[in-house]
Parts: sequence; C-alpha cells; structure tokens
Amino acid sequence: MRKREILRCWEERYGRLSAPSRDRFLKRSELSRLIRYPDDTVRRSIAFSSLLSDALSFAASELHGESAELPPEPRPESNSAPPPAAPRVVDDRALRQQIGAVQNYDDTL
Repeated sequence: MRKREILRCWEERYGRLSAPSRDRFLKRSELSRLIRYPDDTVRRSIAFSSLLSDALSFAASELHGESAELPPEPRPESNSAPPPAAPRVVDDRALRQQIGAVQNYDDTL
C-alpha cells in the first residue's frame, strides 16, 4: 500500500483532513514504516487506532503472531445523559440603575 492509499483509508474511517494536516500525515515516520506491511494488515491496524504509532505497533504485533484484539466499536450515546443545566437567571436591575443605558451590539436580541 502506498502512503496516499493509507491516507485515503485513514480518512474514510476517521474523517477528512485539512491540506496542512494531510502533508504532515504523509511525512510521518510511522507511515514510512507502515507501508512495508501487507495491505490487509495495514487496513486492520488503521481500524485498530487513529494514531499512526498505535497502528504501527498493531501491525508489528500481528505480523509477529502476537495478535492484538480490536477495541470495541463506540456505542451510541444512551438516553441516560443528564439534562442540560437550566439557564442562569441574574437579577441585574440594581446594576442597570448604576450604569445607565447600555448599547447592545448583539443582532440576535
């Protein structure tokens, strides 16, 4: 697998990178080492971790027979999350009287 193919595979799994991030990705030393492994091993290692150093470790351990297990897929968030906090109500009438008229530049109000 070539470096750009690994980048494409990585972006398909984890999302598109900006142009500067792509350049940095392609220059990583781990990528230069990862291209030496079989294509299937590279794909599994990218599925194992979004970090190239971890992917490289996975590929090496798989090649040497020390198969590492893939981490579990992330579970969707449950409905048991706490509700958002209520907006804080501030009584600022006394402050308004001290300051006087204030111009508001927020167009949404």
